[in-house]
Amino acid sequence: MTQNGSTVTARNLSYNGTVSPGAPVTFGHHASMSDSYSAPNGFTLNGTTCTRI
Repeated sequence: MTQNGSTVTARNLSYNGTVSPGAPVTFGHHASMSDSYSAPNGFTLNGTTCTRI
């Protein structure tokens, strides 16, 4: 993952770069921070709005 301002980018690993159309996708990450946190108002994946559950 990389972050530039408020934009965070997650990239696939070499073995999981293809997702079938309509297939569910989940991902995880490990991170640390040194400042306060506030939940995002919304996010997108490849230009498509995602839903927080």
